Amino acid sequence: SNTFRYNTISNGVYGIYLESLCNFNNFIKNNIVNTDVGVLSETCQLNMFKRNNFINNSVHAYFEYVFPFNIFPNFWRRNYWDDWDGSTPKSIEGKLIIPHISMDPDNPIPDTVKPWTNFDWRPAQEPYDIPGT
Repeated sequence: SNTFRYNTISNGVYGIYLESLCNFNNFIKNNIVNTDVGVLSETCQLNMFKRNNFINNSVHAYFEYVFPFNIFPNFWRRNYWDDWDGSTPKSIEGKLIIPHISMDPDNPIPDTVKPWTNFDWRPAQEPYDIPGT
């Protein structure tokens, strides 16, 4: 478990890229700005994203969960999203992958891929003033 706090992450393809069971991390009061993808989480769970500013990213956050390995979501709490309309919780789109095992290597069974959504239930109305950034 690691905590990342009071950083500005900007001008890259990925702001934060989590992969391969990178779990139980805390991202608190960071500016994530001007990236292609602000947060990409692949096969990771139980990370906390709290009170961050997501500004001017092509995609603010995206995730992939693989069943049954990722049965717990990441948590999104009171972040500021510059594209949030203020009327509903902020949806974070991703996908759930259900692998299939074939006993015949010549006839593999394709994985099932389902759209999946996490939510920031109470996004911030205004960007945070984050010290040191």
